[in-house]
Amino acid sequence: MFLRIVFSLFIFSCFCFLFPPGSTAFTKQKQHSLDSLRSFPENFLPAHTATDELIRHTAYTLCYSEKQEQAKWVAYHLTGEMCNNNGEERTNNFREDLDVKTRSAIPDDYKKSGYDRGHLCPAGDMGWSEQTMSESFLMSNMSPQVPGFNRGIWKNLEGDVRQWAIDNKDIYVVTAGVLEDNLATIGRIKWRCRIIITK
Repeated sequence: MFLRIVFSLFIFSCFCFLFPPGSTAFTKQKQHSLDSLRSFPENFLPAHTATDELIRHTAYTLCYSEKQEQAKWVAYHLTGEMCNNNGEERTNNFREDLDVKTRSAIPDDYKKSGYDRGHLCPAGDMGWSEQTMSESFLMSNMSPQVPGFNRGIWKNLEGDVRQWAIDNKDIYVVTAGVLEDNLATIGRIKWRCRIIITK
């Protein structure tokens, strides 16, 4: 059966917190970035309910859906400096997110499924520190994506978002799949998890 998957990307950009004159040193930028990331959850999170599980990592916050075994949305702050100082190597260290109380998906859930582990917060946006690059490979940050989509239009869109951050100095990004009832699943059906395939 051919399953056609279409993802929606919701990007909300706010241009704010322009850097003060002379703050070009990466160490200053890194501290500024971390400071603004710490305040991001209080200032600009998408809608969520009291029963949703919010998980805050160093550079992004996500709202985890146990029912779909993936994030409802991922929100993060991205600056031009982060994009221009993107020196960390991609780790490909896909692993369970131990911060998810109900347990996240694991890499094996995608084996022989025909789907890529698609980043919601891209590794390409997180290369400005070893920790943020590593955390981008947590399975709570993944959503099943058709390979051609993940490696094509989605990859291109990720590059566009980085360019928007460079052009505008400072943006906020929210990424989400469209999670509906009765979608196809991958992964083990038993106690571990069933990952819902989003449209």
